[in-house]
Amino acid sequence: MIRVGCCGTFDYELHDGHKEFIEYCSHFGKVTVFVTADITVQANKGHLPKYSQKLRMRNLKPLVDNVVMLLGIPDKDQQIILNCNLDYYIFGPDQNTGWDKTLKRYLEMVGVQVIYFWHKKKFSTTKILKEKGLI
Repeated sequence: MIRVGCCGTFDYELHDGHKEFIEYCSHFGKVTVFVTADITVQANKGHLPKYSQKLRMRNLKPLVDNVVMLLGIPDKDQQIILNCNLDYYIFGPDQNTGWDKTLKRYLEMVGVQVIYFWHKKKFSTTKILKEKGLI
């Protein structure tokens, strides 16, 4: 069985960009989605997520094989991902923080194939929340 990982906030209502990302990942194998902690979202995006981490995880369950909670502690979160012995890890279009770059190096060191997924159309939960006046 081929193991595939991806990570994200997946805040608010899952939009087409989220669904396309997960669908793309599923073409490679059994998907594990790592859901970022609220504190990580605030540090990277400048605001807390609209939905709690637990609710965001619950919303993903119908779409993926496995959903894993990250803790918001960078080194531990990277270790959680590495401990899943993935074959592939797929980064989304907005995942280019220092943490993402460090994770990429660690994944490549242990032989995980890293892939980048790019949307033809840019989706942004943050933009949706701003347009609705929710952040």
